[in-house]
Amino acid sequence: MGETRRRFPADSGLTKGSGPKRRPIFSTDATRPAEFLQRVTLDLTGAPERATMPREKGLVCLVTGGCGFLGKHLVRLLAERSEELKEIRVLDMVLDRELEALSTASLRVSLMQGDITSPGDMARAIQGADLVFHLASVIDFLGLIPESQILSINIQGTQTVIDACVQHDVPTLVYTSSMEAVGPNSKGQPFHRGDEDTVYEFAPASVYGRSKFQAEGLIRGANGMKTASGKTLFTLALRPLGIYGEGVFLLRNLAERASLCRGRLFRLSSADARMGCAYVGNVVWMHLLAARALREKPGLVGGQVYYCYDDSPDRSFLDFNMEFLASCGTLDLTGAPERATMPREKGLVCLVTGGCGFLGKHLVRLLAERSEELKEIRVLDMVLDRELEALSTASLRVSLMQGDITSPGDMARAIQGADLIFHLASVIDFLGLIPESQILSINIQGTQTVIDACVQHDVPTLVYTSSMEAVGPNSKGQPFHRGDEDTVYEFAPASVYARSKFQAEGLIRGANGMKVRARGSAGSSPLNLHCYNGP
Repeated sequence: MGETRRRFPADSGLTKGSGPKRRPIFSTDATRPAEFLQRVTLDLTGAPERATMPREKGLVCLVTGGCGFLGKHLVRLLAERSEELKEIRVLDMVLDRELEALSTASLRVSLMQGDITSPGDMARAIQGADLVFHLASVIDFLGLIPESQILSINIQGTQTVIDACVQHDVPTLVYTSSMEAVGPNSKGQPFHRGDEDTVYEFAPASVYGRSKFQAEGLIRGANGMKTASGKTLFTLALRPLGIYGEGVFLLRNLAERASLCRGRLFRLSSADARMGCAYVGNVVWMHLLAARALREKPGLVGGQVYYCYDDSPDRSFLDFNMEFLASCGTLDLTGAPERATMPREKGLVCLVTGGCGFLGKHLVRLLAERSEELKEIRVLDMVLDRELEALSTASLRVSLMQGDITSPGDMARAIQGADLIFHLASVIDFLGLIPESQILSINIQGTQTVIDACVQHDVPTLVYTSSMEAVGPNSKGQPFHRGDEDTVYEFAPASVYARSKFQAEGLIRGANGMKVRARGSAGSSPLNLHCYNGP
């Protein structure tokens, strides 16, 4: 990828000598197979030794997940240094046709739409391949994706890739795992630039981490298997840290959100909680080196797992990203909100849907702190956090109820006798990872069920948490900079999630002024609804 893959902003701090002492990409313990991998260190300001795939000509390479962030960088690097490749095949669920433009007179880049959990799709893609880079995966650090989907793709999908290699005589398989397969563990124990010999207690903090660890086991267990025609399959796995670089969605998303928050990004974790990151250009370079080693000296590196480091500094999540975002936002951590409480009517019952989520728990704690007029805070959520019950006092009860906002029965049980609803429960999906049907069911049908419950059970006040995504940025990329409710802006939703929040807002606004029965009488009183265009 030439100079551009190592170029950083001049003021970013990510230049030679700014990070910790330069380290090799792989472990350099002379007793380890990594000795063979040349003890390569990438100088972020210089040019790496030119490397290509092994010199056998006319090879066919398959990249699963090749249209993702890391995958596209790998395909471009392979195309740039492809003297021995005649074809790069990309298998992915959503295709980026721009990759086809990498084809040359001697190299074909072909895209195939398919699912790694489908034996048929894998057979079609892998036929005649000599080497497979298996990158396709569900990535979920926030616990937003159903466990069954993560396990199906990350574990079952990996097994399907291995089976296809065996059945179709593919001798080389490089797997992209993740640092999450190791840590941080659920006990919060640090893991600072360890190597393959570092002892660390495995206690996965997420379903995603566990799935990558189990997939690694499948990959390592497949090393040395005999293929259908008697060849030997050799495998290895790479564990990158958090990957950043050109085209990374998260950095762009942070920049957009800073512009909508008056140029501020707020710290949500300790500045002392440091994380490791690796530049995407270096990570794909590691893949190239690993594939070369696996083909040239498979007995030495086959069946191994290697960590992937570079010289990027270890910093907190926000401090690291601010190296790039300083021109887009500033930190303001000193402001304190004006003290506010609920209206002064005593003995109110408040229901918070989604109250065990990130925003919900903060709201419940604030209500409990400033609750002179509340006698009960009810929390309705699918997964409960029992620590919230400890907020109860002699005069305030905090009760948790497990349930689904799309269920009229669950809503009726939770809302009975409530005076005020904060409706936060929602499926949040900025990355397009969650099935459309699930997003629409919870965000739209669920919101209608909440409104119906308010009407049926005489609740006069409903506050809804929408999202800036309901407005923009739209699919045309038009800016929306510090607009207000009167700003004219073309609605062209960039995602299913955005469309669902916009439609839910319409339901909320349409419900304002609906009549409900006055409690204890045959009359009616207005249902007061407020739509808050939230985080």
